[in-house]
Amino acid sequence: MDVYEIKFKENHKVSLVKDPAIEMTLLKFNNETEDILYFANEEKKIIYSVAMVPNKLIPRNNVNGKPANVFYSAETIEEFQQNYFRTNANNGTNINHASFNTEGVFPFESWIVANSENDKSNELGLNAPNGSLIMGFKIDNPEVWQEVKAGNIDGISVEGNVIFEQQTNIKMTKDK
Repeated sequence: MDVYEIKFKENHKVSLVKDPAIEMTLLKFNNETEDILYFANEEKKIIYSVAMVPNKLIPRNNVNGKPANVFYSAETIEEFQQNYFRTNANNGTNINHASFNTEGVFPFESWIVANSENDKSNELGLNAPNGSLIMGFKIDNPEVWQEVKAGNIDGISVEGNVIFEQQTNIKMTKDK
């Protein structure tokens, strides 16, 4: 299967979604009780999630007309984060890639993991590798908060106009 690196051109956005492509969610399963624990502060209505992971293969059904795996490089993740804020894309967040922004949902924190063993993401239980983009969102919209609590929104997905650069002789992992 072909492998492509994703490069962003413009229109950087972040969407709160169900089942993000990077397979990292707001949810954590407690081994002792099998209860679902949310990466959220119930009182403050805050969520955190991994938005992008470097060099993680993501299967896509249609890249240039056929199935392929895609990935983000650490450099692309850093560029995405900077351009997201540089262009004020953080002024609007949508749900499940809707064409309109949802009121009462906004990012307030973002960082790239520099040392996965000593990072705030560990305290949150996110287990994010070096180079991953982590984002925190405040949810003031009661309907959206109920969807988060119900598990109908469980992650973050990035969007924008992209270029797919085909890669050859790439060694990557499919580890989750």
